[in-house]
Amino acid sequence: MSPTENPVYPEDFLSVKRCFADSFRVWIENIWVFWGVSFLVVVLGAVSFTILNGALYGGFMLILLKTMDGEKPRFKEIFQQFRRFFPLFAALWFTIILTIAGTILLVIPGVFLGTSCFYLLILAVDRNISFDEAFVESRKAVKRYGFWKHFLLCVIVLCIPIISMFLVNKAGLFSIETVVMLIFVLLLPFILGLQVSAYRQTLKAEEEKRRRYEQEFEYMRDELETAHDMQMSLLPKEMPRIQGYDIAGVCIPANHVGGDYFAYRWLDRDKRYLSVVMADVSGKAMVAAVIAVRFNEMLRYELKHRHNPSEILYGLHNSLTGQIEEGTFVTCCVATLDTEDGTIEIANAGHCHPSYYSMSEDKVTPLEINGFALGMPSQFLREKPFDTTRIKMKAGDIVLFYTDGVVDAENNRGEFYDQSRIKLLFQKQEEIDSAETLVDKILASVEKFRQGAPQKDDISIVVLKRKNNIVNNF
Repeated sequence: MSPTENPVYPEDFLSVKRCFADSFRVWIENIWVFWGVSFLVVVLGAVSFTILNGALYGGFMLILLKTMDGEKPRFKEIFQQFRRFFPLFAALWFTIILTIAGTILLVIPGVFLGTSCFYLLILAVDRNISFDEAFVESRKAVKRYGFWKHFLLCVIVLCIPIISMFLVNKAGLFSIETVVMLIFVLLLPFILGLQVSAYRQTLKAEEEKRRRYEQEFEYMRDELETAHDMQMSLLPKEMPRIQGYDIAGVCIPANHVGGDYFAYRWLDRDKRYLSVVMADVSGKAMVAAVIAVRFNEMLRYELKHRHNPSEILYGLHNSLTGQIEEGTFVTCCVATLDTEDGTIEIANAGHCHPSYYSMSEDKVTPLEINGFALGMPSQFLREKPFDTTRIKMKAGDIVLFYTDGVVDAENNRGEFYDQSRIKLLFQKQEEIDSAETLVDKILASVEKFRQGAPQKDDISIVVLKRKNNIVNNF
C-alpha cells in the first residue's frame, strides 16, 4: 500500500484514540515480525548493558513509522541507527528518567520536562537532528498539541508494562526475570506504536503538509512563469518603423502575469494604416492572462479587412460574448493611424481616456471617448456603443495610451497618481525627444510617486509621436 492510499492524518490535533487504533492495527498485522524485532531489541540492549538501547529503540520506531505509512517492516532497518548510538542513548534515557520522575512526583516541574521529551527520540532518528534541536522541537510540539494528552500517553506507556508484569507475576507462572523479558518482548511494539502514532498525527503531518505546500508552490511558480512567458510573447517584439512617426510601448505586470495587453498591427499590405490596440482584462494574474491570450487570437481575426476602430471593437465584443465568465469584461482602446496624412481615429470601450498633446498649442487634452466594456451583457449596449474621435496629428504631437495601473497607482498615504500628474510631464518639451523617453518618464514618475508602496495593478503604456522633422503636405 502506497502512502497516498494510507495517508498521514491531516488533523491539527492529537487523538489518543487514534494512537491506540494505529498501534494496535500495525501490531496485529505484523505481529510475528514485530515480536522478532522486539526480541532483538530487548536481547541486544541487555547484552550491551543498555548502551545500544537508544539506537535500537530509534530504529524500531522508524520501522513502526514506515509500517503505519504503508511500507513493509524490515529487520535490517533496526541496525541503521547504530552509528548514532551515543546521542540516541542519551535521548532515550533522558526521556525515561524525566518521565518516571515527573510521573511519580507530580508536584515538581519534572512532569513537564518528562512529557516535553515525548517526541525526543523519534525526532532525533526521523529527522536526523541533534539532541538539543530534537528537545526544543519536542517541547514546542507537546505545548502546541496539548500537554495533558501527551502526559496521559506517557502514563499509559509506563503503566502498560508495569500492570502487565504485576498481573503475570501474581499468577506465579514465571520467575520475575522471565516476566520482565516476556512482557517487554510482547508489548514493546504496541507501546512504541502509541508514541509513533502521536508523532505521525502531529509533527509528521506538519512535515507532510509543508512538503506538499512546497511542491504546490513550486508547481504554481512554474505555471506562473510559463504563463508570464506566454503573456510576454503576445506583446510586440519590436516597435514598427514608420516614416515620420515614433512609437514605443511597455507592459509591467503587477504579478507574474496579468491582464494588460497592447499590440500594433498593419491593416493593409501597403502599410499605410496602422492599428494601435490597448486592452485591460478585469481581474488579476492567471485568469486575466488566459483571457488576454484568447483576446489576442480574436483580435487577429477582427482586424482583417477593417479600418474603422468602432467596427473592430464591436466585432471583438461579439467574439467575447459567451466566451468569458459572467462578470468578467475587457476594456479596450483601438486607434487607426493613416500614416500618409497623419489622421488618427480612436474608439474606446470603457478604457482609460487617452491623452493628446498638441505641440503647436502646448496643451494636453484628455480624449473623453466613452463606450461599454467588451463582453458586457448585450442588453446594456447602446445603438452605437463605442464613441469615436478623429485627430490630425501635426509635427511634435503625441497620443498617449495607458491602463488604469498608471492613474490608480497608490502611495503609502493612500493618494492616487491621477491624470493631472501626466500633464506635468509634457511641460519640458526638450526632454521628450522620443516616444521611448516619454514612456520612461511616466514609469519613473509613477515609481517615485509610489514611494516604495507595492504595485497593485498592471501598468501598460503606449506613446505615439509624430516627429518634428516631417514635411507638412496637408
